[in-house]
Amino acid sequence: MDGARLSRFPHLSWLRFDVERRGDLPPLVVPMRGACHSISLTRSGRHDVRWMTRGRERFWSEQAGAVHFRPADDDEHLFETTTPSAFHSSVLLLPRHHLDGILAEEGIDPSGEPRRILVADDPVLQDCLRRLGGGTTTEASLDGAEDEVARRLVLRLAALNGHGLPDWHDDGSIFDRAQLRRIVERIDAHLGDSPSVAEFGRAFGLSPTHFARKFRRSTGLSLYRFVNRRRLKRALDLLACHDEPLASLASRLGFSSQSHMTRLFSSLTGLTPARYRRFHRSTIG
Repeated sequence: MDGARLSRFPHLSWLRFDVERRGDLPPLVVPMRGACHSISLTRSGRHDVRWMTRGRERFWSEQAGAVHFRPADDDEHLFETTTPSAFHSSVLLLPRHHLDGILAEEGIDPSGEPRRILVADDPVLQDCLRRLGGGTTTEASLDGAEDEVARRLVLRLAALNGHGLPDWHDDGSIFDRAQLRRIVERIDAHLGDSPSVAEFGRAFGLSPTHFARKFRRSTGLSLYRFVNRRRLKRALDLLACHDEPLASLASRLGFSSQSHMTRLFSSLTGLTPARYRRFHRSTIG
């Protein structure tokens, strides 16, 4: 489970992006691998979807307020979206280990249903998605309110899947919010550098082993994986608004190579960086 179900800060390893599209545009075709659990909220407007994978297809329409949950399945999916009117959707991509235990215990087969519709008018789910969706790809803040919203969302997902509440017990050996803010700010300011557990340990008066253990308990991820997740979040922003060559972008963000960035980006989003850039540009006309 990678420690994520014990983390008080699960939203720090999620990826978020918005899709806005005006009407009277040609259908948008998006190939995507089911690498992460995805939750979508249609904020406004309507769009018609044709879904295809492994010889199967399905059609549905998403109106304002529609909430969908699609479990990760590692299959290749093709989504063809038609927009008779303008629409705006928010998408959250959750690492598999955040919900895999819940799905497994409930016997839910991800390949059995491509889009598992949750309670569309559930007020708790709607409120959490609106507050965490953010409307941009920027990271969630680290204040207490956002922390609790993220926690609430995962707990609500567990409840909607008919499962008892996960074991979110407090661990005394974790960083508090102020300490974690300092760590994240330092990571974000030096994404092009390789993280050093020893340096972070010295900054907090801890041995490298002690810092690494405490950081994992605080975030649910190792320092290395957490840094790569922050790099990917920055990449989402830059790919949406800049034409910088992918090799240059990968080097500037600290990835070992363009192929390294592409592999990690694809494993989490189901899209290559180049395809995400084309997809984002096409959604804004």
